[in-house]
Amino acid sequence: MWPAVNSVKRLNKYALSGKLFRSEQGQGLAEYAAMLGLLLSLLFIARMIGYNAKQVFQWVLYALQQG
Repeated sequence: MWPAVNSVKRLNKYALSGKLFRSEQGQGLAEYAAMLGLLLSLLFIARMIGYNAKQVFQWVLYALQQG
């Protein structure tokens, strides 16, 4: 039989027995991936805030120099 059909049958067997949803095999990897995504998001936000603050200070400096 085709490999895809065997995979579907195996998936149905695990889903019907409840093992699919109780398995914690990939849980650790998913948690690390979520934490990495959160960290990268926070770093991106901090960088954007810093960039915007730099732009504001440059604008104020330019306005003060113009008089």
